[in-house]
This record gives sequence, structure tokens and C-alpha cells, in this order.
Amino acid sequence: RRPADHPRPPPALQAALQDEAPTHSWASTQKQLALAFGMGWDQKISVEDRTPVGSGCVAQVYKGYIKGRAEPVAIKVLHPHINESVGADLDVLRSIAAFFESFPKLKPLGPVAIVDDFRLRMVEQLDLRNEASHLRRFIKNFENDSDVEFPYPIDEYVHEKVLVESFLTDARPILEYTGCDEETKRRLADIGLKAVMKMLLLDNLVHGDLHPGNVMVTKKKYAAAPEAKAQAASSWLHWLGLGGGGGGGDGGGGASTAAEDELALVFLDAGLVIEMDEAGHKNLFQVLNAFTQKDGYKAGQLVVEGAVARAAKSKAAVALGTTSLRDEIGSPIDIEKFCNGVDTVFRKAKASERLTVELGAYISQLFTLACDHSVRLDPQFASVAVAMRVMEGIANRLNPDVDLVSVAGPMFLQGKWSSVTRPTDRIEK
Repeated sequence: RRPADHPRPPPALQAALQDEAPTHSWASTQKQLALAFGMGWDQKISVEDRTPVGSGCVAQVYKGYIKGRAEPVAIKVLHPHINESVGADLDVLRSIAAFFESFPKLKPLGPVAIVDDFRLRMVEQLDLRNEASHLRRFIKNFENDSDVEFPYPIDEYVHEKVLVESFLTDARPILEYTGCDEETKRRLADIGLKAVMKMLLLDNLVHGDLHPGNVMVTKKKYAAAPEAKAQAASSWLHWLGLGGGGGGGDGGGGASTAAEDELALVFLDAGLVIEMDEAGHKNLFQVLNAFTQKDGYKAGQLVVEGAVARAAKSKAAVALGTTSLRDEIGSPIDIEKFCNGVDTVFRKAKASERLTVELGAYISQLFTLACDHSVRLDPQFASVAVAMRVMEGIANRLNPDVDLVSVAGPMFLQGKWSSVTRPTDRIEK
């Protein structure tokens, strides 16, 4: 079947991608806390309730307090033996990927490379110091955007097994807003897509676990000015007695009530991120730019250019006979058919007169075309496609008519690679 003919999953199914995760015992939590902060950990921090407020595949979260401070914190504790468990699961997954890769039709997808890329990011997630580092980078990247927030890690309480961060006292899951007024739903959808496109196009640091449980809605606590946001962060840390200058209070004093009533999105659980190498990010930027312009043939050519570049890096492997340019990019006739196939997808999109552009769906269709025409794709494209499709699923629940072109368009002009998104000559048969 043609990829454009594949039935599209309903938005509700796209959004519901998280199962309830198991929790570990309080005794195991105590052991992890003692390992992180010493046997006297309970003299430094207290846990409000031994029942966790949430649990994920690698950790669970408690509400607690730093002793002597009134502001609540979130205490994230890794599940015991999670490294061994995840390692075993990934080994099984790689064996399955190797089996699928033995089929010539599926080899261009590079299932093993996709699993290996996922393994690197999953292993990184198992050290909560990495999550703290990701949060700091996200906070820095969005310091001028009052519509997007992240929890603040508490540096004195960051450990491989335990992470203490600011606690959200008034946040609600984003899907609870699917029944609110249309203007609010449109605004939340726009904020979410704009944030993810900024992560992807401008920052090259994408939240890799964007299921609905990790996207929360809260009221803004400060005015839109960047200095007000920085002041709020400084005041919060000062309130905890952990540094930062700034005055106390609400960071705004006389700020308008309109600003306080506006909503912001909060992204949780930043342990899993997608960060591409420079060449891969440049190629993805160009491909997505072609997508938004609905120039399918150009998008196909740019994908092939990326495959050629990766093949050139594999000259040593080619010399050893372990890979070849044919393995990477296919025969000339396959490439031409691939580009024409991508072009067909976009011509159908134009004919539908639908204004929205679902970039994640288009990337997914690239994989089907790659299988059909033996064009090997960058394995990181798979992670990007998943992240984008999940966020698109959430946004579609809020606003089915969201226009991604209007959201992403200015970012392509702003992006550091905009100067090299040049027209590409058609590949001759």
C-alpha cells in the first residue's frame, strides 16, 4: 500500500501512549535515599507520604520537603535493579531488531541502528544526574519564553539514584483541558507545538518522552518579561535557602492579574532527550523545511544527501566489505522512485486542501518509502518522528485545525541552517 493510504490512528490513540507503571516498596526507596544522601538523609529531607505521587518506567516520585523550608519539592527515586532490567529488555529488543534486519525489505530501516540509538539514550536516562543537566539546559533554552516551564533541579540534592527538584503545586495534566473553551485549547496546542519545534529546529535538544502525563498546565506566576522569569527562579531558590539573590514574594508584586490568569505548559521527566550530531541536525532541518513548503521531491533528495554523507563516513567499513554505498542509498532508479514517492505524498496533501502539516506523520511515511526503495534513513529520524507524533496527537486533541506551518515557519527563518536550505537539482534518471 502507498503510505498516504495507511489509516491514521485516532488522536486519542496517538495521545494515550503511557501505561500505568509499577511502583517499588518504601524499603527500597529508603535504601536509595541512604545511598544518595547518607544514612542521615531523613535529617535533610522529609517525605510527606510514603505513597508516591507518580511512577514511571525507571523511577517514582514523592512529594517532600527540604528540612527547615516550607516550599515542597519532588523527590524522584530510581527503581531498584533498573539498570539490569532495562539492559535485559534492550538486549531482547536488539535481537528482535537483528531478526527483522535480516529481511532485505526491512534492512533500509536499520532496525539495529535504531535500537542502538535508543539504547544510548535509555542508558543515559538511568543516571538522574543527566536529567538534572537536561533540565538546566531546557530552562536556559526557554528563559525568554514565559509560556514554557520546567522543574528546577536542586543542585545540592542531585545524585545518580535520586533527584530533588521543584514541585508543581497547581499543575494539571494537559488532557484535562480537552473540554475547556476553544480559545484556551487553541492556545495550549500552539504553545506545545511551538515548544517542540523550537527544541527540534533551534535548540537541537528535544524532550524524548512527550506522553500526555509529562505535559502539564499551570498558571503563570510572573509577567512575560524574561527578567521576571529569571527573578522568579532566583526567588524560588532563595526561598529554599539554596542560593540566588532576588527578592521574595511572587516575583511580580504589582503584575497584572491578566498575566497571572494566563496558562503555561510544564514539561516533566526530562531524562530521555534527543540530541543529534551537527550533520544529522542540519539534514533534518532542511528536510523539515521542505516538508513545510510541501516540496516532496526536494525533501526526498535531501534525505538521500544525508544518506550519502553518512555513507562517506563509513569508508573504512566499505573498505572492509561490511557495508557499501548501495546499502546506504540504493541504486539510482531506487533513489528516483523514492523522491517521486515523497513528492506524491505531498501532492495528495495539497489536493486535500488541509492547512495543517503533520511533520511526524510525514517522517513516518518516509520510513515506508525507504523500505520500498532501499534508501537507508538516519536512525535518529525514528526518535524524532515518535516525539513529534505524540505532541501532534496531544495538539490535535485540543485543536484539530492547528496550523503547524504558521508555528514552524518563523523558526526556519531564524534557524542557524536557514542559509543552507538551498534548492536542489533534480536527480537525473
